[in-house]
Amino acid sequence: MPRKELRYPRQVHDWLSLWGKSLRSKNEEGTMILIGSAAILLHAYKHGVQEGFLDGSMDVDPITSDESLAMLCYESQIGSAFELENGWHVNLMPDHVLQEFEKSWRERATKLNYEGLTVMIPSVEDLIKPKLKRGEPRDLRHRDYVVCHRLLEEGESK
Repeated sequence: MPRKELRYPRQVHDWLSLWGKSLRSKNEEGTMILIGSAAILLHAYKHGVQEGFLDGSMDVDPITSDESLAMLCYESQIGSAFELENGWHVNLMPDHVLQEFEKSWRERATKLNYEGLTVMIPSVEDLIKPKLKRGEPRDLRHRDYVVCHRLLEEGESK
C-alpha cells in the first residue's frame, strides 16, 4: 500500500474546506492559526503551486482556543480514523509556540476563510525563520521549495 503523507498544497486546502463546511453545517465557527509545513503548503496553494514537497509531513500544526475546532483537532490526532484515511494527523499546538516568531508576525499574516473556519497563516518569511534556526535537512529543503516557487525571495531566507 503506498504511503500517504501531507505533501501537496491541494491537500491542505481540501482539509480546511472540509472542516469549514463541517463547522458551518453545525452552525458553528472557528479560528485557527496554522504553522509549520502545512502553512507553507497553504501559501503555495494560494499562489497556484501544485508541486509538493520532496518529502511529506505526517502532521499539521494548528493553534486554536475555539472549543468546536479543538474537538475536531482532538478527533484527528495520531491513531485516529482521520489519520487512517489521510495518512497524516492533526497535532494541536499550544499558543506559546508562537513565541518562536517575531512579535510583529501578525502584521504580516494572511487570513483565509473556509466557510465556518477562519485560518491565519504567518508570512512565509516568518514560517521559514524557525526552520532555518533548526537547520535540519528537511527544513532546508522547505526553504529551497519556497525560493524555487518564488514564495520567498532568496535574500529573505538567509
